[in-house]
Amino acid sequence: MAKILIIDDDPGIATMMKDILELHSHEVITAFKPDKAKKMLLEHDCDLLIMDKVISGYDGTEICEKLKKDPDLEDVNIIMMSAYHDAEDLCRNAGAIDFIPKPFDMKGLMEKVNKIL
Repeated sequence: MAKILIIDDDPGIATMMKDILELHSHEVITAFKPDKAKKMLLEHDCDLLIMDKVISGYDGTEICEKLKKDPDLEDVNIIMMSAYHDAEDLCRNAGAIDFIPKPFDMKGLMEKVNKIL
């Protein structure tokens, strides 16, 4: 069982992902703004962060870069997602270990999560 933090400003997507991951025995924490990502990752000792690229006025790639440059979090695995399918390179260049294009299917989500964990 892994601890996973999901940050997405769409409560429907966050809840759906949480439900799917919990069905596969993971502990999931959700947040709707990335400004407290560092605090939450450290406080909950998360194994994985799944984060949207565009989150209510924030650029997820900037958050990802900051987290990956932080010595306390440089080893945290980050999967980024976006409805902009051409965003994959930007997300990977920011430090994301993988990318999920939206809309996504449950099987694809679990394959990526299981591969990383």
